[in-house]
Amino acid sequence: MPFIMNGDIITFYDEEIEADVTHRIVEVSENEYYTKGDYNNARDLKPVKQENIIGKIVFNSYELGYIFINYRYYLIFLTIFTIVVLNMIFTKPQNIEINEEET
Repeated sequence: MPFIMNGDIITFYDEEIEADVTHRIVEVSENEYYTKGDYNNARDLKPVKQENIIGKIVFNSYELGYIFINYRYYLIFLTIFTIVVLNMIFTKPQNIEINEEET
């Protein structure tokens, strides 16, 4: 298991609820970690044991998520616009013959 310290986000198995939980570490003691959910007001009551830790978050991209959430309509418009323009550039116009009948 990689080195774990205060502020790291870990996923661990909670035996009480029989589910995986992802929380931030707020206190470290020997082979036990106290965690807190980012939206919780208080830390969890029971410490997490080393053997219950499944993994640690090593990369996240809040900025990329912010862009997608706040500019999604612009991104959708830009994508559609790009597809239409590329379609106009790379498709050959078809020759359409119009027969004019003289009356």
